[in-house]
Amino acid sequence: MSAAHEVLGVPVGATAADIKKAYRRLSRQHHPDTLPPEASAAERKAAAHRFSTINSAYEQLSPEKKQQRERQEQERRQQKKQAQEQQKKQQAQEERERQERERQERERQERARQQQARQQQARQGQERQGQGQGSTGPAGFIPLWMR
Repeated sequence: MSAAHEVLGVPVGATAADIKKAYRRLSRQHHPDTLPPEASAAERKAAAHRFSTINSAYEQLSPEKKQQRERQEQERRQQKKQAQEQQKKQQAQEERERQERERQERERQERARQQQARQQQARQGQERQGQGQGSTGPAGFIPLWMR
């Protein structure tokens, strides 16, 4: 016999109606409000404890309460699963955004390298043209006839 069955005073194979009947009888008998006004604080505290014990036992054995707990547990698991799925979706989205930013940065860097290469080629071309127009001597050399 489980502790809940002992508290309510019902056998293990008791029906839902028997459990409910025992719960109601014990609840009326041990409810703290049924104590006389002159009852001491210790008596009130003991009655409140006994009443909460009876309620706990009924919640464990009651089919309706059991179904309610199972529904709540199932809803909690469902919410947890949905939250995990949402978190996975969020992480996947963040990863895609990060990869897109990295791709854009690589493209930007490649464009900058290409522009630098074009500018360097243009400078080299200008230097070659400058050398061909003037003297064939070293850079900075001015022939006598040009002075």
